[in-house]
Amino acid sequence: MVRVKFRYLLGHVRWQTTTKMNSLDISGIYHYLKNSVKLNFGEYAICRLGWTLNVKQYNPLTGLFIVRCSRSQMRQVWLSLTLLDEINSQKCAISIIHSAGTIRSCNLQAIKHTNSSLLVAKSLIQIKNEKEKYQKKKNKKKKNKKKKNKYLPNTQVKKNKSKK
Repeated sequence: MVRVKFRYLLGHVRWQTTTKMNSLDISGIYHYLKNSVKLNFGEYAICRLGWTLNVKQYNPLTGLFIVRCSRSQMRQVWLSLTLLDEINSQKCAISIIHSAGTIRSCNLQAIKHTNSSLLVAKSLIQIKNEKEKYQKKKNKKKKNKKKKNKYLPNTQVKKNKSKK
């Protein structure tokens, strides 16, 4: 008897709208993935996937999910996920971040991906705050220059009048 070898795919759902789809769950991803495989490769591909296709995890906050499939069908599942562009009539983009032989390595990669995305978001917020501080300083300097310029013409006019 031959052992079935699995592959685990770590994917990320990015919504085009600013509101995330919180109603999406594991069964929803499975349903849309199965329809995408059927659309792109036909009934035969679904029969070959059989019981090996399974969505193991989904986190709606980060948009990360893990799909299990047979090793021989991994490319078809990968392509079907990539070509999936609409879920619950909302536009989305799905990208595969990592593929592995164990779910543990996918979980570790998910943690790394989440940490790196948090660091990027944190640095973007810091850059935005620094720009705002710079703009405030720049505006203060302009106001100070305007105040000084308002008083200069008045003093010059007084001097000119006194000379006459």
